[in-house]
Amino acid sequence: MLADAAQPYDPVLIRHLDIQAAYLMVAGKYSEAQRDWQRALEIGKRNFGSESPEYDDILLHFGQGSAMFRDYTAAEEMLLRRYLQIESRVSQIPSMSRAVAAAELARVYGNLHKYSDAETWFAISIGTLKKNPEQTPMAQALVSSYRGDYDMERKDWSSAQTHYREPLRLQQSVFGENQAVAISMISLSKALKKLHRNDEAKDLVAHAKAILESGKRPFENQTLDVVALRHQ
Repeated sequence: MLADAAQPYDPVLIRHLDIQAAYLMVAGKYSEAQRDWQRALEIGKRNFGSESPEYDDILLHFGQGSAMFRDYTAAEEMLLRRYLQIESRVSQIPSMSRAVAAAELARVYGNLHKYSDAETWFAISIGTLKKNPEQTPMAQALVSSYRGDYDMERKDWSSAQTHYREPLRLQQSVFGENQAVAISMISLSKALKKLHRNDEAKDLVAHAKAILESGKRPFENQTLDVVALRHQ
């Protein structure tokens, strides 16, 4: 109702459009979400100037959405790099959001088979988070999960199982046992199966199924976005 009553370029619309775009992404409507993010960026540009940190997190969310729908060119060139460049101008102190953005960019490069670039950005992301691990447990979990997925794609099963254990440990410490924990257990079990540690993998799958069947499902899917992470 507030959005309907607002002027076309009222900056209050930026957050409204961002949340609406995120909802459309969950609904699988990428083109509609894209339009909302583009409009939010245009409103931000008119009110705060080109590439202002006042609204640059829209770039990050747009980049994440683009990567999710495999629009890697948009994710890399227009969004994630642009966001990181703005943030680096604002402060020399790396933030948790920048660490997550770096991991998103690493995933994009991994999917594009630009493995050297992917390794570089994963190192930046993980290095940033290690400086303040207690303050960002869910960001740490997210980045470690991304790295585990990357290792699986590269068939580095040993490294994958190491990286999958970290999000599982962190999620259990924060949530106890829920859907996010179950998903991490299943991911870890896949790496263990590749290492022929079948008994351990089977136990993890059984545990994950028990958690899912118990109904402890605070997340509708395994995506933990940056907006949610900022409030952890």
